[in-house]
Amino acid sequence: MAHMDRTGRMDRTGHMDPMARMDPTARMGLTAPTVPTAPGRHLMQRQPQAQTDRAIGVMDSGLGGLNVLAEIHRQAQHQNLIYYADTAHCPYGNKSVDFIRKRVHDITTELIEQGVSVMVLACNTASAAALDWLRTQVDIPVVGMEPAIKPAAAATKNGRVGVLATGVTLQADRFASLLERFASGIEVISEPAQEFVDLVEAGRLSGPDVERIVRDKLRPLIEARVDTLVLGCTHYPFLTPLFERLLPPNVTIIDPGPQVAAQALRVHPTQGSLGDETGQGQVTILSSESSHYATEAARRLCPELFASPAFDPSQQDETARKPIETTSKIAEGNEP
Repeated sequence: MAHMDRTGRMDRTGHMDPMARMDPTARMGLTAPTVPTAPGRHLMQRQPQAQTDRAIGVMDSGLGGLNVLAEIHRQAQHQNLIYYADTAHCPYGNKSVDFIRKRVHDITTELIEQGVSVMVLACNTASAAALDWLRTQVDIPVVGMEPAIKPAAAATKNGRVGVLATGVTLQADRFASLLERFASGIEVISEPAQEFVDLVEAGRLSGPDVERIVRDKLRPLIEARVDTLVLGCTHYPFLTPLFERLLPPNVTIIDPGPQVAAQALRVHPTQGSLGDETGQGQVTILSSESSHYATEAARRLCPELFASPAFDPSQQDETARKPIETTSKIAEGNEP
């Protein structure tokens, strides 16, 4: 097994685009109304009468996990979902393992109190740092993300696989284990791409500057003649149209999101069946920032979540508008 590791230093992988911390509504260019809640908590409610009991919780350092949230919704529209975007601490790629574990534990604990029965760490970095540990701390099923090395090894025709991920993911023992178990005889070329996280968080999915950044990151993989590309971060699928345009046409792109969504439904206590399967579940979006960041971004990145006629903010009753109380430790966590 040959593995060319290009992770570089952590300060390189943790580079933050200054656009990423701009006011989110300005950088997204969105004005759609939201259902107001307590500071830092933004509620997207499909049916006021629906309850979050037995919901599936999904969390990410920011917006990337919306891909997984949308995929769960596509596979089971009746399922209640709660999404937590830890945007106040995004990206996780330049944080310590201890800090990531604390954030994941605090957020998971809060969502359990709000009724989730399954937790999805829709973040490869969080999964690499905290998945196995978190499973020892809580008594609900926890599903995580990992680079799809096994399906990539099966898909490649020339034995060259590229992996895009954050530095934390590429340096984790979990990634090394995946290579050892599934990449025998396969050349794996890994490229850290924290910049892609920053682009998505800033709502920058196209344009000359974005294309230049993406092209520069893809160049080593193209030069290595990979024929299979693993998206090792949940933010990256939002850039798939650009990947498809810049990569050679023979390159297969692998996104593990659909499989992770299916696994979350499989381990649900009701095995994905909750109430009237012909109805629409409730989708709640929470954020650690006191802005419209996560909800407005969801409108832009995953419009299908808002497409149902059942969603009408102007028609929400007082229960839907009631603030969601959460523990202060979630919003106030600091890097040690």
